[in-house]
Amino acid sequence: MDGLIAARGIIKEGALPDLIHAAAIFYGLIFLHPFENGNGRIRRFLIHNILSLRGAVPKGLMFPISADMLKNPALYDHSL
Repeated sequence: MDGLIAARGIIKEGALPDLIHAAAIFYGLIFLHPFENGNGRIRRFLIHNILSLRGAVPKGLMFPISADMLKNPALYDHSL
């Protein structure tokens, strides 16, 4: 977790595109799987939070991340 938090700080200060930043943190948490329950909800929250904080989405808007993942679960599983 310390490494993921440090990576988030480095990414935040760097010039990575917003979507790459969110994806890197999302996948980092997948591989750590640090909690007994709630890892998926936390990952989805982090995507929304990072994109919102970086101004990548208009205020008050949320992308339907979960709905898109459920639309093609095989593609999501393959990306893991």
